[in-house]
Amino acid sequence: MSLRKSAVSILCFLMLPFALAAANYISLGMFIPVANAQSLPTGCAAGGSFETSASGFDQAKLDMTSVSVNTNGGLILDTGAGSLDINNIIVPFEQVVSTVFLLEGAGYRSDIGWFVRQEAEDKLGYTISGTLPFQDLVSAGVTINYLFRTVEDDTDSGCCNGGNGILDTFYDENDNYLGNDVGLTETALQSWGFTPNSGSIPGFVNNGEVDPRDMRKFMANFAAGVEIVYFLHADGDIPSRTYYSKDGWSPDNWNPGNSDKDDAIIYFNLAIASPEQGGPAADINTGVIPTTVTQGFIPTAARDRLGNPDNKTGYPAKGLFDVQMSGLISKRVIKDEKFNHFLVAAPPADPFKWIIGAEDLLGGGDADFNDMLIMIERKTGGVARLKSSEAIGPAAPAYITSVTIKVQDKMPCNGDTQIDYYLSIDDGANWVEVTDWISIATPNEGGASVTGWTYGFPEETFRKSTINFSEMGLTGNKLIWKAELISENDACVPEISFIDLNYNAALNREFSRSSPTILGNILYSASFETPDYNWVEKDLRGHLRSERLYDPLNPTGGLAIVENWDAGAVLTASTPSTRQVITPNITLNMVSGEILGTGDGTVVTFTGTFSSAPIVHSTISITDGLEVFIDKHTTELEGSLTGTGTIDRFTGEFSVTFNSPPGNGVDVVVDYVSYITSSVMDTFNSGAVDKDDLALDNSMITDTSGTRYVYDFNNDGNFSEADATWLKNWVVGYSDGASVKKDWLLSSIDHSSPAIVGAPGLTSWYFGTDVTDDVRDSFDMYRCQQRNRKTIALVGSRMGMLNAFYAGEYRPYYIDESLFSGVCSAGSLESFRNAVNPPTCFNTNNDPTYPGPGKTCSSGGALNMIINRGYYDWTSGSPNYGIGSELWSAIPADQLAKLKNNKMKGEDRAFVDASPAVAHVQFKDNSWHAIVISAEGNGGDHIFALDITDPNTPTFLWEFADPDLFRSRSSPSVAVIGQIVSETGVKWVAFFVSGINTEAGEYPSIYMLDVETGKKLERIYLDTEPSGIGGTPSGQPAVLDSDGNGYADKLYIGTDKGYMYKVNLPDDPSSSGGVISVCTLYNAGQPIYASPSAVVKNTVNTAGEIDYRTVVFFGTGDSPSQEDSVSDQYYFYAIEDKDEIGACSPGSMLWNYALPAGQRIFASAFATAGQVYFGTSASDTDDPCAPPTPAASAAGQPTGVIFALNAETGAVLYQEAVGNITSTPVVDDEQLYIKTTDGSLFGFGGNTFQNKTKQGGLSEAKVKSWREISQ
Repeated sequence: MSLRKSAVSILCFLMLPFALAAANYISLGMFIPVANAQSLPTGCAAGGSFETSASGFDQAKLDMTSVSVNTNGGLILDTGAGSLDINNIIVPFEQVVSTVFLLEGAGYRSDIGWFVRQEAEDKLGYTISGTLPFQDLVSAGVTINYLFRTVEDDTDSGCCNGGNGILDTFYDENDNYLGNDVGLTETALQSWGFTPNSGSIPGFVNNGEVDPRDMRKFMANFAAGVEIVYFLHADGDIPSRTYYSKDGWSPDNWNPGNSDKDDAIIYFNLAIASPEQGGPAADINTGVIPTTVTQGFIPTAARDRLGNPDNKTGYPAKGLFDVQMSGLISKRVIKDEKFNHFLVAAPPADPFKWIIGAEDLLGGGDADFNDMLIMIERKTGGVARLKSSEAIGPAAPAYITSVTIKVQDKMPCNGDTQIDYYLSIDDGANWVEVTDWISIATPNEGGASVTGWTYGFPEETFRKSTINFSEMGLTGNKLIWKAELISENDACVPEISFIDLNYNAALNREFSRSSPTILGNILYSASFETPDYNWVEKDLRGHLRSERLYDPLNPTGGLAIVENWDAGAVLTASTPSTRQVITPNITLNMVSGEILGTGDGTVVTFTGTFSSAPIVHSTISITDGLEVFIDKHTTELEGSLTGTGTIDRFTGEFSVTFNSPPGNGVDVVVDYVSYITSSVMDTFNSGAVDKDDLALDNSMITDTSGTRYVYDFNNDGNFSEADATWLKNWVVGYSDGASVKKDWLLSSIDHSSPAIVGAPGLTSWYFGTDVTDDVRDSFDMYRCQQRNRKTIALVGSRMGMLNAFYAGEYRPYYIDESLFSGVCSAGSLESFRNAVNPPTCFNTNNDPTYPGPGKTCSSGGALNMIINRGYYDWTSGSPNYGIGSELWSAIPADQLAKLKNNKMKGEDRAFVDASPAVAHVQFKDNSWHAIVISAEGNGGDHIFALDITDPNTPTFLWEFADPDLFRSRSSPSVAVIGQIVSETGVKWVAFFVSGINTEAGEYPSIYMLDVETGKKLERIYLDTEPSGIGGTPSGQPAVLDSDGNGYADKLYIGTDKGYMYKVNLPDDPSSSGGVISVCTLYNAGQPIYASPSAVVKNTVNTAGEIDYRTVVFFGTGDSPSQEDSVSDQYYFYAIEDKDEIGACSPGSMLWNYALPAGQRIFASAFATAGQVYFGTSASDTDDPCAPPTPAASAAGQPTGVIFALNAETGAVLYQEAVGNITSTPVVDDEQLYIKTTDGSLFGFGGNTFQNKTKQGGLSEAKVKSWREISQ
C-alpha cells in the first residue's frame, strides 16, 4: 500500500503558513467527500451484537456448571447443600488443588487416590456407566495418582475415632515402605513425597514440627472443566472393594448390615459436627427425610482438629484448619441398587473446603461414611458460557476487531461473592478477562456513577467495557462469553441480570494508530494488517514503509511518490536464523522459601518488600500452604482462593490479602526469580539465553487428556532446554520452532510511531543563551565524529521487540571533507565548522547545495542539489534511502519471560507498544551519546534505554519500572533542564507520564528520569485539584524552553479529569538547585486525552524586557479505548500563559472552538507559523472499524475532519472530511500530513519542497509538539 498522489487537486481557501494558494492531496486510500461520506470505514465489515432477552437468559443456549437460571431469568450460582455433589467434582476454573488426610477410622490399611474422568473414558474408549474394574484403568494406561497408600492411623483410641491425624506409616506410590511416625521430621516427609510450603504450590506447614497440617498432598494444577474421581482400595482389596466417588461405578449394592428397613427408597441424615456414637449409622426412614438425628458424621478427634474443638483438647479456638462444621448431611439410597461410597460436606462459611468421607464396607456396612476422611482444598464456584453453536461474528472473510460488553449483576455480602467475565473471539481457544470497567453505575445503567469499584461494593451495578482484540494481536470471528461466579458463603448468591455484546469487524486491510515521521524527503509510516481469509497463519502483520515524497533533484516539481521499501516484506524475505535479535545479558537469582511473615490466625493482609529485585515475570508464588498467589498479570497477584494482591516488580514491594487468615505460627513464604542486567547485549537465539531466562519451568497441568508439561513446546512429552530452543526459534521466525519459516516475520505495529536517528544536526538548545562554548565545542566534536553514521528507523512491535531497520544515509548538511583534515580533534573543530555547508556551496538564492558524490562545490558539482532541509547521500547514482533491512531487534529484559505467552496467546504478552524517542545527549563525563528510550504500553510497566551511538552495536543503558506506568504509551519528551535539588550539574532528563490510573485515590503524575542512569530524579504529582484524583495523563507532556536559554523551564500536560496542568522546571545551570512547582493552567470540564501543543510567543517590550507568552493548544473528547460517550459536544482550546519563569498561576482562554456534534479529539494538535492543525474522530474509540457516534451520524458528519484554525483568533481557515484521525498531524517543509485510522495518508501543501528554515531568535515562534519527529 504505497503513498501515492491522488488525481484530485483540492482548491484550498486556507491561508497556509507557506504562502500558497492551493494544496495538493495525497492518499493511501480513496478520498471520501463530505457529502458522500459512508458510515462504515474503509476496510471494515458490519458489526453485530448479542443481547440477553427481556425474559432473561435462555438455558438452552448456555453451557453451565453449578449455575442455574432463576425465575427472573437471571443466572445464579448454585450454593448450599445442592452444590455439594460428590458425583461431580468438577474444577470450574484453572487452579491448584490439594488434599489433606484427616482420619482413617476403621482400622484398615487402605489406599486412596484419584484420576481424571475424561482421560479415563478417552483411554477406555467408552462412557463409564456401570461397575468399573480398577484393573481396566491400569490396562488402558489411565494416569492413576495415589495420595496415601496403606493408610494407618487408628492406633490411639480404637475404632471410629482414628488416631492423631498423622499417618502411622508411610508408603510411596508403588506401595514401598518408607518409614513410620516415630521421631518423624518434616525433612523426612519431604523426602517421602510431601511437598513443603515453599511458595510454588500449597504444601505442608514447614515450621519444624510435624502436626496434622503436614498431611497435605499437592494433587495438580487442573485445567478448567476437569472432573476428579476419587477411589478407595478398602483394606487393599483392589478387585472387589475398590470404591469410586461416582454414582454406579462401585461393585456393590446398598444393603447395610445394621438396617432393619426393607423399603426400596431410604433416606438418612448425619449431624456433621456431632460426634459419632457408633452403632447404627443414622436415623433411617422410608419415603421421607428424617427429622430426628442422633448420629454424627465426623469423629470427635477429626472434628476437633478441623475447627470445632472441645475446650479440653488443647487445640486453638479455631482448630488447626479453621474449618467450623455445622448442619446436616443427607443421603438417598435404594435398597439392593448401586450407591456411592463417598459423602461430602462443607462448612457454610467456607465452601472452598470439602470434607469427603468414605464407607469402606461392602453393601454399606455400618453406613457411617467416615472410615476414611479427607479434605479437598479448591476454589469452588460455577461457570456459564455461551455455547459454540450460539457464537456471533461476521461472515468470512471478516474478523472481529473490538467488543463492547455491558453487564448488570449482583454480588451480595460485602465482598464474599465475585463474578468475573471473559470474552473470546476464536470460539474459546483464547480467553481475555474483562478487567477495565470504564462505565459503572448503581443499581442500573441509569443510576448513580460509581468510582473505585470492587467486588460487591456496591452490591448491584451496571458495568461497561471495551476489549480491543486487534490491540492484543488476537484475531477471530466467533465471539462467545464466559462468566465465573464465586461465593465464599452458602447464604450469599451472586446473580447476573444480563450480558450484552457489540462487536466491530474488519476485512483484510492495513490500519494505523500511529503518526508518520518525516526526515528529509522520506516519510516513514507504520501499520498493522488484518488477516486475509486465505492466509494459513491468521496473525496480524506489521509494516514499516519508507516512501519518497519528492524528487530531490526537482524540489519544485511537487509530489513524486515512490515506495522505497517495506521493512516487513524485507524481513520476511530474510532467513530467520541470521537475524540479529538481541537482549540484555541478565544474571538470575533463584529465591525459594523466603519468609514474608507469620500468621496469627487473624491477620489476612501482609505487606513488605522482597529481599531481591527486579523480579522476573511469572515467577512469583506466595502461599501459606493453602492459598497460592501467582503473578499472572504485570502488576497484580491473584490468589487461588479469591485472595488479591499487588506487586512492584522493580522494587519488590508487595501486598497480599488472603481469603482466610493464615494459621497461628504458619509462615507466608514466597518463591521468585530476580535478575541483574549488564550493558552487554546477548544474541537471543543462542545458548546465552536459556530456559531460566525465558521463565520456562517444569510446571505441569492436568487437563481432560491427562497430565502434561505446560511448556513442552516441541511436544516430545518432556521438558528440557530443547523447549527453550523451540521458543527462541519461534520468536525469530520459525513457525514449527525449527525450520519452517513463518508466512510473515514482522509482528504488528500499533501505537508505535517510528523514530529516526541519523547524523546529528543542530537543535534549538545549541543556540541557548546560557549554553557555554565548552558545551557547544563538545557537541561539535560529537557531530564531527558522527557525521557519517547510518540512519536507522526504530519502531516497537508486538513480539516484544524494539526493531531497528537500515534507513539510508541522511545528512543534515553537506560537509566538504577537502576543507578539513577529516580528523575530529579540538584543533580541527573550526575547520570542521567551516566545512559544514561552506560558502562555495550556496546558490544565488542563498540556498545550501550538495554538489554530488565525490564532488566539491569549489571544483564544480555534478548535482548542486538544494539541501535546506538536509539530504540523503548518493551512492551508485541515486540517493541512499536504505533497503529496510533489519540491523537488529532488541528484546527488553523484562519481556523475555512473557514471550511464552505470545506463543500460547495468554495474558500479559511481550509487546513494545509505545513510541520510542531518540536524542543526542551528554553524559556526566561530558561524552555525547545517541540514545533511544521507550515505554512498553500494553506490554508492561517498564521503560528501557539503549545506547545507539554505534548504530550497528547497541548497548543496554538502563531500565525503570513502576506499576503506575503500566499501559503508558507515552513517547518520552527528552529535554535538558537545570540542576535538580541535591544533584550537581546539568541533567538530561526523560519525562514519562503515569499510565491508566487504577487507584481512585492517587493523583496522576510525571516521572523525571536521568537519561544516563535511569535514576528517578522526581515524580511530579499533579495534585493541585482535589477532583483531579484518579486522573490519567494525556499522552506526552509538551516540554519547552520559553526563555531561549537552552534549558527546559516548563511543561504542560492534561488529564482525563479535564485539567490542563503546568509544571515549572529549574533552568539555571549556574544555580545550586531549583524548585519544581505545579499549578492548574485551565479546567476544560471535559476529558483531555490528547497531548497538548505549546507555542512560545514572547516579545520584547520598550524597556528591553521579555514579555512572556505561551499559548497551549488542546482538545477534549472521551477515552479512545472505551465506548464512554461523555458528551456529544467537545471543544478545542487555546489557553494563554503569561507567567514569568518560575511563576505559577492559572492561564486565560484565548479562544475555544466548538467541534461538530459527535466529533472528539484523540490526538494532539500541531501549531506553527500562526496556524494550528488538528484532527477529529467521529467514532467513540480508536478502533479503526468503530462506527460513527449517533450524534455524528445525525449531524451528517459520520467521519473525522482535519481542521486548520488561526492560532490567535480561532477562526476556521480550512476543514475537510478525511476519515477518523487518531494520530497527530505532522507539518514538515511547509506541508501538512495526516494519517487516518484506515491507513490513509493525506498531504496538504504546495509544490515546492526544500524550503528555507529559520533558527534562533527570541521572538521566533517555537513549536514543541507532542513528540520529536526525528533527530
